[in-house]
Amino acid sequence: MQTSAGSNRKTALITGASAGIGKAFAEEFARNGYDLVLVARRRERLEEIGAGLKAAYGITATVLSMDLSEPHAPIAIFEKLQQDNIAIDVIVNNAGYALSTKFSEENWNNQAMFLNVMLTSVVRLCHLFIPGMKARGHGQIINVGSILAYMAGTPGKLNELYVGAKSFIVKFSQSLHLDLANAGINVTIVIPGFTRSEFHDVNGIRDEVNKMPAIFWMDASAVARLGYAAAMKGRPVCIPGIINKLLVFLMRVTPETILLGVVRLISKSLTKK
Repeated sequence: MQTSAGSNRKTALITGASAGIGKAFAEEFARNGYDLVLVARRRERLEEIGAGLKAAYGITATVLSMDLSEPHAPIAIFEKLQQDNIAIDVIVNNAGYALSTKFSEENWNNQAMFLNVMLTSVVRLCHLFIPGMKARGHGQIINVGSILAYMAGTPGKLNELYVGAKSFIVKFSQSLHLDLANAGINVTIVIPGFTRSEFHDVNGIRDEVNKMPAIFWMDASAVARLGYAAAMKGRPVCIPGIINKLLVFLMRVTPETILLGVVRLISKSLTKK
C-alpha cells in the first residue's frame, strides 16, 4: 500500500477538519508536506479547504463527508481509504462539539450521538489504523482533549458528558502512548483551553464564553502549531499556552472539594444575566 495515492509523502487523517482547530491542523500538516484526508460533515467546506491547501502547498487532499455520530462512520472511513490504496501515517482525532442542555434534561439519542463523536469514533479509528502503523513501523496519533478534563465538575450550561468524555480521552491517550512507544507509534494528547473558533457558536454557548477575559483565549492556528511540534518531538502531552499550563497545574493540585466550589461560582457567573 502506498503512503498516499500517487505520492511518497506521508498522509494525515484529520477529523473535524472543516473549521477551528481541525482546519488549523490541516494547514499545519499541509505546510509540512503531508497529504491530507479531511473528514467532516460539510463536504463543500472541506472541498474549499482542500483546494486551497493544494494550491498553496502542492499536496493532495482527499475529502470524506462523514458524520461521526453514526456508528458505522469509522469503518466506512477505513474501508474507503483501503479501497483507494491510501495508508494513514497520522491520525488527528479532533472532531467534537458540546451539548448545552444538562444530562438529566437532554434527549438520550442526542447524548448517544455525542458519545459516538467524542469517544467511540476516537477509539475505533485508533483501533482500525494502528495495525497498519505497526506493520510499517511508524505512526502518529494526535487526540484533542480540553483543559476541562481536569475540572471537578461541569461549568455553566455544558452537558456533564463533555468533561467526562475529555477526561477519558486524556487518560486513554496517555495509556496508548505507553503501550505503542516500542512499536514506533507516538501518541500525543493536545489539551487546549478557550480557543477562538465557531465551536462556541455551534454549541450555543457564545454568550457565556464571551464573559471570559481575553487573556484566556488562543487562536486555533497557535494550538495546531504547538500540537504538531509536540507530536513530532514525541511528547505524550501538549498543553498549549502558559495560561493553560498554569490552569491545569492549579486544577491538578487543588483538592476536588475546593474545585467543586470554584465550578459552582464559575457557573453562577457565566449563567448570570
